[in-house]
Order: sequence, then C-alpha cells, then structure tokens
Amino acid sequence: RDDMALHAAKLAAAEIAAKSTELATTRGIDSVQLGIGIAQWQFEGSDYCAPVLLRPLAIRRYGNDFELRLRGEATLNPALARAMEEQFQIVLDAQGFIALAQQDGAFKPNPVIDRLRGLTQHLEWFNVQPRLVVSSFADVATALVADAADLDHPILDALAGNPNAKWAVEESFVAAETQHPDARSPETDTLLLDADAEQEDVVAQIAAGNSVAVKTLPGTGGTQTIVNAIGCLLQQNKRVLVVSPRRSSLQGIVQRFGDIGLGGLPVAPATLQRDVIRAIGRNEKAQQPQLGEVDEALVRLRKILLDYRSAVTQVDPVLGVSVLDCLTELSRLALLPEPPTTTARLSRAAVERLLNGRAQAAETMIQAASLGEFQYGPGDSAWYGASFTSSEQASRAHGIAKQLYHVEVPRLLQRANELLAGTRMRPFESIAELGVYLRLLTEIRDTLDKFLPVVFERSLSDLIAATSSRKDSDHMSAANRRRMRRLAREYQRPGSHVSDMNEALRRIQQQRFLWQRFVAEGVIPEIPVGIADVQVAHQQVVQDLSALDEPLGNHTTATQLANLRLDELAAKLAGLSAESDALQNLQERTALVASLRELDIEPLLFDLSARHVSESAVTAELELAWWRSALDSLLEQDRALLGANTEVLDRLEADFRMVDEAHASGSAHLLAWQLAENWSVGLVDWPDEAAELKKLLRGRAVDSRALQEAAPHLSRFIAPVWVASPYEVPEITDSMRFDSVILVDAGAMTVAETLGAIRRGKQVVAFGDPVTQTPSPFTIAIGGSWDDDGPGGESAEDLDELHASSALSSLANLLPTLTLTRSYRAGGED
Repeated sequence: RDDMALHAAKLAAAEIAAKSTELATTRGIDSVQLGIGIAQWQFEGSDYCAPVLLRPLAIRRYGNDFELRLRGEATLNPALARAMEEQFQIVLDAQGFIALAQQDGAFKPNPVIDRLRGLTQHLEWFNVQPRLVVSSFADVATALVADAADLDHPILDALAGNPNAKWAVEESFVAAETQHPDARSPETDTLLLDADAEQEDVVAQIAAGNSVAVKTLPGTGGTQTIVNAIGCLLQQNKRVLVVSPRRSSLQGIVQRFGDIGLGGLPVAPATLQRDVIRAIGRNEKAQQPQLGEVDEALVRLRKILLDYRSAVTQVDPVLGVSVLDCLTELSRLALLPEPPTTTARLSRAAVERLLNGRAQAAETMIQAASLGEFQYGPGDSAWYGASFTSSEQASRAHGIAKQLYHVEVPRLLQRANELLAGTRMRPFESIAELGVYLRLLTEIRDTLDKFLPVVFERSLSDLIAATSSRKDSDHMSAANRRRMRRLAREYQRPGSHVSDMNEALRRIQQQRFLWQRFVAEGVIPEIPVGIADVQVAHQQVVQDLSALDEPLGNHTTATQLANLRLDELAAKLAGLSAESDALQNLQERTALVASLRELDIEPLLFDLSARHVSESAVTAELELAWWRSALDSLLEQDRALLGANTEVLDRLEADFRMVDEAHASGSAHLLAWQLAENWSVGLVDWPDEAAELKKLLRGRAVDSRALQEAAPHLSRFIAPVWVASPYEVPEITDSMRFDSVILVDAGAMTVAETLGAIRRGKQVVAFGDPVTQTPSPFTIAIGGSWDDDGPGGESAEDLDELHASSALSSLANLLPTLTLTRSYRAGGED
C-alpha cells in the first residue's frame, strides 16, 4: 500500500465508522453499505452520482486499523432505480439485476454493470464505472413520506388542530384505579417486574386502554415500566408496537424480556425470521407454572409485615416495656436542656442487668468520672484503652516506650539508613519492611557467594525450565536445554558448589523479583557490610514493639506498631513516651471500670471517654443508652417488628425478596404459558396458516407483509410485540394493525417521525424525558453540513422550538400526562 493512500483511507474509514455509530445508536439506522459500481450522469444541468448495487457492511475499528465485514445480500440501489424512472423513464428490474449478479453460486457484478450500460447507451452523459465504494447510504425520507400518505387517526387529527378530534381524545380517557399492594391478591398481581406506586399507576392507565404521555426522569425506572405495561397488554391478547430512535433503549427492553425468560417475545423487522423461530420454540417448550405455594408464602410474609403496627404496643414480659414506651422515653430525653447524645448500644444481657440497677451503675460511673476516667479518649492519650493488671506493668510499658522513642528506634533508623545508602534501595516505610530488606540482603549475599552478580541482570525463566525435569518443560528442545544448562553453570562462581541448580535458580529468580520491587530498574544488587549488627538491633526493636502491642490490644497486622509507617510510628511512640495523667489513679479506676464491665456496658464507656462527658451528664447518657438498646432488643426479639436483630431482619427480607421474585418470575411464566396456549389453539383452528408459516420460515427472507399474509392470526401469538426505530416502521405492513403503540424516548423524536407509528395503533403511549431529550436534525452523508450552527449548536430559542416540536411535548399537550419522579440510582440508568 502507498502510505499516503493508506493514511487517507484510514481517515475516511474513521469518518464512516463515526457516522455509522452515530446513526446506529441515536437513529437505529444501519447506513454503512458497500456500493458496487458507480453510475454518473447529468440531468437538467445537474450532476448525479449513485452506486448501482448496495450490500450491507459493518466497519469496526481495531486499534489503528479497521475491519470491514459484509452482511446480508446485495440489492439494487432504490434511489438509482427511482431516479432512472423519474428522469429517463427507464424501469430497472431489481430482481433481474440481482439474478444477473448471481452466477454459479458466486457474486459477479460485471453483468449488472454491462446491463446498465446497455440500457443507458443512448444517454450521452451517462457513465457506469466498475468501482467499489464504502460509505453511508440510506434512504429513509422516501419511505417515511410514502408511509404518511394515510393519516386518518384521531390523535393525528387532534394534533393537527381538529377540535372534534381533540374533544374525542380527551373524552376517551377513563382513569383506572389502582388497588393498594397490601390488599391485592397474588392472582391479580401480574406485573413482570417490580414497580413503585407511580409506575403501577402508569401501567394501570395503559392497561385500561388510555392514551397517555409519561415523563420519565433519569433513573426512575422507565424501561421496567414499559416492560410491565407491555406485559399487561399482552395478557389482554393485544399486539404492541414499540418505537424508539435509540437502539440502546430497544435493546434494553428486549434484554429485560430475555432476563425474565421471554426471549424472542419482541421481534424486529431486521431480525424477523430469527425472532419468529425463537418465539415458536419458546411456545413449544412453555410449561404451565404452579404458583400456589409461592402465592401462599407471599400472603403469609405480607401478613407478618402488616402485623408490625399491632406489635408496637406489645409489652416485653422481661423488661416490662413496649416499643411505644421506649419511643416515649427517648422523646423525653431528647427534650432535656442538655440532651444526651450517645450512640452506644448495649446488649440484651446488659439491658436486663441494668433493669433494676441503673441507679447503682450510674453512681459507679460518676465515681469513675470524678477520678478522670472519661477525661481522656482515643484522641487524647496514646494509652487510652490499654489493659494492665498492675501499676508496675503500666510503668514498665511506659519505660519501654520511652526507651524506644529516645534511643532504640532512632539508633536503628540511623544505622539502617547508613547500611542501605549504598544499595540504592528505596527508603523503607516501616520497621517490618526494614526486616524484609535485611532478610533480602542476607539471602542475596548468600547467593553471591556462589553466583556471579550478572545472574541478577536478566530473567532466569529459560534457565529454570532447562534445569527442571523434562516433563515440566517438554516444549524445550534437547539442544536448547543443554545450551541453557551450560549458560547456568557459567553464572556459577569458580570453585563453588551448588547441589540443586534448579532450586538455586528459582530462589535467585524470587530474590530478583523482590529486589526489583525496592530499587530502580536495572540496578544490580550491592551487599553492604554490617548487616548482622543491624539485624540484631532490628530484632530488639521488634521485640519491644511487640511488648507494647499486647497491652494496647494491637492484635491485627495492620495495627501492630512494627507495621506502621515510620512517621506514624514516631507519632505513636511520642504519645506513648510522653508523661500522661492517663496513667494516674490507674488502680482505682481499673477496679471501678472492672465492675462496670461486668454489666457489659463497654461501648458506653468508650463513647463517654471519646466525648469527655462530665459527671453531671453521665446519668442521662446511661438512660439514653439503656432505652435505645431496650428498643433495639424489642425489635430483635419480635419478628413482627422487623427490628434491629439483623439476622431476623435479613432473613425476613431475603425470604420476602425471594418469594416476590418467584412471584414476578411466575408472572412471566404465566404470560409465556398464555401465549403458548393461544399458539396451540391457533394451530388447530388455522392449519392452513400453520402450513404457510412453515413454508415461509424455510425461505431465505421473511418480512412483515409476508408474515401477515401467510399467518394473519397465528402471527399475533408469535410476534405480539414489535420493536423498531421510527425509520424502520414503514417496513411494517399496513395490514398488520396494532392495539397499542408505545413511543420510547419520545422527547428525542418529532411528530413527523412518529406519524407512521401513531397511525398504526388504536392506543398511543409516549415515554420520554422533557429535559435531557431534544429532537435534532441529522444527515446520512459523511461530512454533511448545515446552514446554521448545525446539530448541537442551536441557540436557546431554537432548543425551545425543538422541545416544543417533540412528540412528547405535543402529545403531553393533548393527552393526560403522568410523571415518574422517584429516582433509584445516581447514574440515571433504568
């Protein structure tokens, strides 16, 4: 390839790929096609150029390159055929041209080009060139205009300003009432997915046959509402058309049906044959679900939740209080001039112990507070929470801390830094990491006693494989194995002895990996002198730090002093070595705290210390902790209260969720069984249609017209839901009528784009976001330009006009409008 030509081709491919992605995602149009043969001519002073044959093509970017993949079959360019007939009265036979291109099972376009040349040889300025061109070719306007020939529909008449039609549409709305979920029987709760009250109201209006506009804010569950609405319509044996310009929205709906076991329920014009075959398979395999036990469990669990209200006033036989009593007392404490604020919670055993002894416990806590027990919290003294059996043990630990802070740790760090200065290892971050450094240097020193330093300069994977057993490295040839073994021996120092070369190389490889973690790339190990002395000092420091970990309660690796960062360790030792009043009165306070700990109120003691609660406030804090813990205990023990016992609550929630999901899944299975029953009955009632349908599906291509003509009745059971972009709607035959039309992303479509969809249905429902969705113009051609600012560059006035021209805005002004306001996720996805 020529570099300049390749560069230009890649730029063109990037433009085509970008346009393909734009049209496919935002318009549902697959526009990229391979143009086979280029016709050029002049007519009435204008130049024309068009491909002769078109074949669908997919273009994908792979790094800096692109992949082109042919899809489907070649067809005659309809725009060329239309231009030839309109300008020169030459009628091109599409099927004949395609037949000319198919010879002996191979595609040969030259006869097509020759045929077109022969038909146009009398035209002086008509030229046909045998070229292949990949670009964006799509003709959507012609089909949309032709499809809008018959606009006899009450909603379209009302949108056009017909007062009688507007009155008829307004009067046709009959509001449906939704039953409260608590009173709804499982037999009537047939939604396919979970729904909140707003979503249920929308579904109820749609199921009642009302035409409505629904404003869906981001994250409010628009997709699941649409799926539920479709499910209710199908339960009434209705046919539904779903239209959206955004392919992701349609795919989301299709995916939701697939997730609940109704794959193949929505069919698309582009994949009709595959979808119909899949639907037939689903109907043939469907089985009648047995939901009796599930429904009984759902009713039983729901009753437990409803019993919560009556359980609030039930008195606990041990504590003698109810949930209502707890709430009343907590309210009184909150209204005190200085209300208690503790968040500590006590166990059930502690609550029972304090039932008749709260006054004595409060007196003991006041005595401890007078001795300074609550003057120091976790942030005030490093010794907070330390446990000592005697004052002598505390003094000894304090002495160790001072020795570490003033002598041992600084001396160790100085000697370690001097030792490691010549190794070019990165500074160690903790005492534990220093130990890793010292062990690594010791192991490398032992290695260099037997091997040359060059052994650390490169990977030893091949040498390890060569010195392993043959079954572990069968991919290596014998000659290469011998060469690698000789190379391994060359790394060995003269006169040294290595008993197991493979084990030694593996150990060196591990040392090399560990070494590279601590040094810059390419640095060869250098072993300093004096490692043993530093190791001795390190072991002493680690031993002393461990002696402090025990009374401080540092039992996890992350909290142990040796694993702290050096700056954190220095700060910790500074606090431990400092003179502190927290060690005073230790024996007296320890006795009082021990008696309080027997009551199991350690969480409260910790909270009081952290907040430095005064003697006068201790009693109120104890009362708050007891009443709040008593409330939690009541909630834990009474399942009807769904209380603070997380195990019970989690179990109830899990059970209800499981039953609810099973019930919802059963609704999907019931719908599948209903369609399967209709299909089975239809096969008996219309055997001729079944035969024609079987013959049709054996063919190469199936479209809506052929399906409707072959099986007008059976098609309702295998294709009850159609999904299409507004530009694919003209492909759906007019003879196929829809009971309901659902416009998804209606805020991104104009009324003109939805004409074909609206006129096909008796009921029209529009879903869309009035804020984030705006209709916008687009071009099929690569690099198309606009007279004004172009798409995305509209002024505020233009945006307002576009909003007003959207199908959502127009229908919202005509139809009753509902709004989904409850958002379930910050990202806004359904």
